[in-house]
Amino acid sequence: MAIPALLDGFVPATRNLREVDVCIDLGVVMGEPRTGQFQVASANSFGFCGRNASLVLGRARHLHAPSTAQL
Repeated sequence: MAIPALLDGFVPATRNLREVDVCIDLGVVMGEPRTGQFQVASANSFGFCGRNASLVLGRARHLHAPSTAQL
């Protein structure tokens, strides 16, 4: 869901979440999807025997090509 969040600006609500612990300060998406202009997203994968991976993805910045006068 990290790439669609960056491309489409849409994060779905967490399934089967009925209540949130008030002692934990997290931006949990509960009930309705959240929209926004997200700049960074993470994706985590947990496997057997401790084989885990995490990716942190960021929105690409549009860079302007230098003009011929700057070359």
